[in-house]
Amino acid sequence: MKNLDTVSRSMEQKWGVDRLPRLVSEILSIKFDQQRNLLESAIKSNDAAQISKQSEGMRRAWVALD
Repeated sequence: MKNLDTVSRSMEQKWGVDRLPRLVSEILSIKFDQQRNLLESAIKSNDAAQISKQSEGMRRAWVALD
């Protein structure tokens, strides 16, 4: 999750907080939100394996938006 924090912080510094998802295509923005929801669900379930998996997916989602 630390790697995800680094990437998300970097993207928010580069593009502004909550701005980047609004700058990409609607489809890409929807996919980003879906991945964020998967990560939030994993965190709520407190399943370490799912948190790790979805954190990596979220990191890739940030990179895709950039």
